[in-house]
Amino acid sequence: MNPAPQPVATPAPQAVVEQEIGQGKPAIYLRAARLDDGPAIQALVSSLSLKSRYYRFFFPIQALSDEMTARFTHAYPESEVTLLAFVETGGEEILVGMANYVVEMQSGQAEYAVVVADAWQQQGIASRLIKNLICIASTAGIEKIYGDVLAENTGMQRLLNKLGFNIGMHGDGGYLRTTWKSLEIYPWKCADWLKLAPAA
Repeated sequence: MNPAPQPVATPAPQAVVEQEIGQGKPAIYLRAARLDDGPAIQALVSSLSLKSRYYRFFFPIQALSDEMTARFTHAYPESEVTLLAFVETGGEEILVGMANYVVEMQSGQAEYAVVVADAWQQQGIASRLIKNLICIASTAGIEKIYGDVLAENTGMQRLLNKLGFNIGMHGDGGYLRTTWKSLEIYPWKCADWLKLAPAA
């Protein structure tokens, strides 16, 4: 892996970084998580169905611990990033999706995860979150991103396959699949705040 620059010490920008307005549908915005997003992240997790919570956390948790919430409110590309998807309705922003990665310092590889609110699944939000997450990681000098997916979560496996991920059997048993992707600079549209991740 190329030598990584020092972690960015500035918070993510306040501005919305990417939006897509579908015909007759609310705008969907992506931006980096901020320190004050903890309550919105907790609300998203609490609103998930039992199945969605299980798919994301491999355990049907009711709420995030304070430690987990704190980890999800940072955006430092060389160590950990959380990317949030919001819709604006009635003048209020509602969090409907979240993706994050955490870098293993020894290997320089990043473990990722993604979740979308039940009512907003299968509308392309997970794809957009993962694409932007990959752009951020690759520009930060991360060479590989990986994550575990439940074998029964066939929808996520189909999406990852479309995005060029490898999917294989997991060493912990047949109920899991391991997924990974080698990274480079991709032609996908990345959010403007990608500048927070200097090229390695």
